[in-house]
Amino acid sequence: MTFFKSVLATVAIVFGIWLLVLFQPTPVEANAAQASTQVSENETAEPSVKPQNLTALPKAIAGITKMTKLDAIPSLWSEFLQSQTFTSKFTGAPIKLYVVYQDISSDYSEAKVTIGLDASSLHTSKHSVALPEADDFDELLPKGKYSTKQLIQGWNNINYARPIDMVLEVNDLGANGELKSTQLFVHYQ
Repeated sequence: MTFFKSVLATVAIVFGIWLLVLFQPTPVEANAAQASTQVSENETAEPSVKPQNLTALPKAIAGITKMTKLDAIPSLWSEFLQSQTFTSKFTGAPIKLYVVYQDISSDYSEAKVTIGLDASSLHTSKHSVALPEADDFDELLPKGKYSTKQLIQGWNNINYARPIDMVLEVNDLGANGELKSTQLFVHYQ
């Protein structure tokens, strides 16, 4: 699979996930449902899963950042792939591509999306997004290859009753640009 096909597949998966996010119940509906099925005082809630494979998280990600409708993310990917600043880093060695979703609107129709690379590999802080420590993220999907349905399930694991700071998607690309694995994390405020 070529790099272009891998990125297109990733774009299609992300687009599908965001469409499903749009059809989730609003936080008010989720809170009402949660209140009706509260855990009794004697039971303890399961702790959130802390990331095991996120130890090499960069301090910042540099790339293309835009406040965009979630159904317009494919055009942002296209803009990223046309940028020589970023595509010149694809030298045939394995690489990590990061996608950060922040400032997600209350109706989940738009967000500030950053697609980029480790800022230290670009030697720039221009248009960079600082990331929290790896221990502060909750893991939604561990490192692996996922079908669209599994990625959607990962997004469904977000606790929408809590305020979301950011959702982080980590894509590992092989030497020839094919998608090797994906990880999905959330950071709550």
